[in-house]
Amino acid sequence: MRVRAGVPSVGGMSDAAHQTSRDRATALVRGYVDQDRAAVG
Repeated sequence: MRVRAGVPSVGGMSDAAHQTSRDRATALVRGYVDQDRAAVG
């Protein structure tokens, strides 16, 4: 049961995980940029 339920869910979860990681990365970059701007300004 685990294997059957895991195979399709793994593909979907991996896609979602990649998307979230991208969002987190962009958020971190934006955060760093904002901090740099605040420090410079």
